[in-house]
Amino acid sequence: MTVARFKYLILVVERATNHHEASKKRLSAIWSQFSEGVRNERKLRKISLETLAERLGIKKSQLSYLETNRRSWTLDLAKKAVEVLGE
Repeated sequence: MTVARFKYLILVVERATNHHEASKKRLSAIWSQFSEGVRNERKLRKISLETLAERLGIKKSQLSYLETNRRSWTLDLAKKAVEVLGE
């Protein structure tokens, strides 16, 4: 997934959240795509779960939950992930 695609997904979520346009189901699907993209991009770049978690300022277990869509991303953390993966 490209950085542009990550940014697009975040933009969609921001707009939907601010304007209450999207259903919970749609937002869930967007975050699911985002989570899968982060995991795939991390693996493609050969970045360990531990390394990415450290760069994001969170625990390894938290990142694992986020990548597998068992926890929800915050917009700030999602933006930071895009920054880190875009480097």
